[in-house]
Amino acid sequence: MRTPHSSSRWTVAGRPFTYGHSARVRQVRNSCLRGFAITGIGLLFLLTAPFQVRADNGVEQWLDSAPAAAEYRPHREQLLDVFEAAAEKTLPREPLLRLLQEAGAKNVPVDTARLALTRELERLSTGDKILSKSGLRLEPEQRSETLANISLYLQSTLSQGVLEAVFHDQDSLEEPAQAAAALVRIKQQTRLGDEPLTRLAEALRRSELPVSGYRSLPAVFLQAQSWSVPTGEALEIVVRELDAGGGLVQINNALRRRRAR
Repeated sequence: MRTPHSSSRWTVAGRPFTYGHSARVRQVRNSCLRGFAITGIGLLFLLTAPFQVRADNGVEQWLDSAPAAAEYRPHREQLLDVFEAAAEKTLPREPLLRLLQEAGAKNVPVDTARLALTRELERLSTGDKILSKSGLRLEPEQRSETLANISLYLQSTLSQGVLEAVFHDQDSLEEPAQAAAALVRIKQQTRLGDEPLTRLAEALRRSELPVSGYRSLPAVFLQAQSWSVPTGEALEIVVRELDAGGGLVQINNALRRRRAR
């Protein structure tokens, strides 16, 4: 799912600081296209009670012993509050710890790091709401990784509403993974808004298009642009053909007919 550039930047000493989401998006693309399989994210600290987070999830150990955490130690309790809030909401803490470690390695000021952690917590919470409406039944590790992936989609400017349409009424992770990857690229190419992207997500869910064909949809919109077909009109053609039971061939033929007019 790479065309979108989803890096989040902070400014440190007048220079942009990137905390690695471009690389993480590339990682997500690979894991998503395998149905959000767990791909070496390491130990997940899945706890049964909120109060355990301070002792059990690894952040205390990192704050106490890592050289990169030296600047953060005086603000230990403020940072741990974010992890405790995640525990209280039964959200995964590993993405937060990974972000904090990366911020420390790049000497990000503590206030900036805490703000980034808070925003990541908000995205994880939004992802939890999306999954709760989806009907998916996930094992704890699947849920944790999927929430981290949804956070990346949100950073790639897909809205909560679009992602709710993507994940609605699914019985596996492969289809929403492929659909989200395609929609991120389409949004980057076309600047389509939430309403048309939601319509496209719903049309994909209703359609008979094989999931493997989702990755070709961004190229369809690029082709339409090269043929001077307005993006809104191209969207109408794609949705209409999908609803009629068509696939990529039928969509391409319809665009060719529009081009010939």
